[in-house]
Amino acid sequence: MSCRTTVAESFFDRLFRTPGSTHQVPSAPIVLSHSAPSPQLDTTHPVSIARHSQSGASIQMNPSVMVVGAYDWQPETDGTSRCTQMVDKAAMMGGDRINWFTTHYWLSNSDGLLIGYLYKDINGDLVPFNDQAITSFRSGMAHCFQHAVRKGLSISIVPHLDDGSSTDLIETKWRNGIVFDPLQKLNGYSYAGLAGPSGEMSATVLYYPRAYELLARELHGTITTGIPGTPTSVAYDDRVKTGVSFNFNKLDAPDAATPDQDQNGAFGIGSFIFRLLYGVGNKNARAAAPSLSKDSIVNLLNTVGFVGISAYHSLPVDITANDMQASALGFFQEFSAFGIDVQSIVIKRGIELHYSEFGLGGGSSFANKVPAANVQAAANNPWEGVSGAYNAAADPFLTNPRLAAYQRQFYQATLAWLMQGSGPQVRIHACFMWNVDSWDVLGIYPESSAYRNEGIARQIAAHNLAVVSRNQVKH
Repeated sequence: MSCRTTVAESFFDRLFRTPGSTHQVPSAPIVLSHSAPSPQLDTTHPVSIARHSQSGASIQMNPSVMVVGAYDWQPETDGTSRCTQMVDKAAMMGGDRINWFTTHYWLSNSDGLLIGYLYKDINGDLVPFNDQAITSFRSGMAHCFQHAVRKGLSISIVPHLDDGSSTDLIETKWRNGIVFDPLQKLNGYSYAGLAGPSGEMSATVLYYPRAYELLARELHGTITTGIPGTPTSVAYDDRVKTGVSFNFNKLDAPDAATPDQDQNGAFGIGSFIFRLLYGVGNKNARAAAPSLSKDSIVNLLNTVGFVGISAYHSLPVDITANDMQASALGFFQEFSAFGIDVQSIVIKRGIELHYSEFGLGGGSSFANKVPAANVQAAANNPWEGVSGAYNAAADPFLTNPRLAAYQRQFYQATLAWLMQGSGPQVRIHACFMWNVDSWDVLGIYPESSAYRNEGIARQIAAHNLAVVSRNQVKH
């Protein structure tokens, strides 16, 4: 893949402000996947440099690198890091793009209101952000991104903000329901200024759409200044795209709990318990937020260049290729409750639709501790898996042959759907895997490498190689 040095230097200098470094970026459109950057756009912001997938074009299944603490991004004395090692694994999967999920954490008070931001230090302890930590994060991520583009990989970044107020998985709130102003400074830092944009954080985007529209425009302008041939429009720029990411359902969940929902759309008992115990704090945050504005949300959607979805909709046991469009269709239905026809906006404007998070966990507990008892449970809840230190006795796909068979069917159906260009009712343009814990079928994250399935990994690599070759011929 050819690289344009002038574009690369302009792009990375503005994105990371890392002096004395030289960067190269593949000659491809830049897609800025975000939910919350700061007006001071000199921090690390999520970016995806990805080829435009035209309607009907085959789609890659791209791996993701998880960066959840300083121990992942900080380089060793030999210049490598856990991040660059994960990039090396991802580069073997046949595609020409790679995604990052970078995670920081929020701190809330007893009323459920955000009071600060945390990160995991080199020892894995949650500590408040400071200037030194921000510098370390920017430098470490720039180093890892450079490593990827030297391998000819395009990059995508979808930052997350998780609950750092509790280490108990049962008490932990879900990021999708948290409501906060990304521009408000807490203890001297705004979330946007610390970590850049975010993914799968639907509620904050819905309550602060004007901020996200402004930030999308400012981020686009900052990145593209001085790059020849770049249109000034955020919405119709094929080289630089900014977008927003949502969960496939519960766009405005009344709590910050779990996404429990069975195949028929009924909320599970886990979600009900969370509503009883943990709904108050998030309601306080909503009370302090601006009122929901349909017009402002539509204006935001008319500004961005793509929309991302965490694609974990319930699926049938007898899965087929076209069942994989369920997450997008469910997402459109969720938005219709607000009186907004997102599907029409996507089609009319020709903006990209991304599956920004995707996989099958094989679990059945909202605390992500228990393997699914049967295939039906795993199919109903793809977002549930088994987290924590690997334990062969708790590996859903090692201990249950039927779950292992369903895992193979899941990826075979997905690859067939992506090869046919998605559809038939919905076309997506990108699909990024969730590579950690029992979802990590590629074994990308070091602590979940034992979950790697060699047969499925070979199929994904072969698929990606074929898609890259096919789409290069079309272009």
